[in-house]
Amino acid sequence: MSAEIDRLFEKANDYFYKNDYENAMKVFKEIIEKDPKNYLRLQKIAKIESKFQKVKSRIRAAAWDLL
Repeated sequence: MSAEIDRLFEKANDYFYKNDYENAMKVFKEIIEKDPKNYLRLQKIAKIESKFQKVKSRIRAAAWDLL
């Protein structure tokens, strides 16, 4: 199972570093389902969620600027 987790982690990181946070999140969540005690992956999910929140805030700010 560890080799599979490593492969998934590499795939998720590739998505992450290409700023494809949606797919990165999907793969990291898949890892957590297979290995719930995988704390490093949980940290990465937290980083992605933080980036999503920043993007949402920027979109809201831009929308207000248009009004």
